[in-house]
Amino acid sequence: MSRKVSFLIFYYFCVFFLFNNVTKVFSLFFFRNGMDFEIMVSFLLFWCLFFI
Repeated sequence: MSRKVSFLIFYYFCVFFLFNNVTKVFSLFFFRNGMDFEIMVSFLLFWCLFFI
């Protein structure tokens, strides 16, 4: 049980860290190509759900 909890904490920390970096990269990429912020957020949510 404690291993599962520690894994979840580690996983959410990694997701949070990646989300901060990925949003910077994707915002530069998508806004340069004229895509909406909502499309970027939905894409990132789909990406996170895909790896859960």
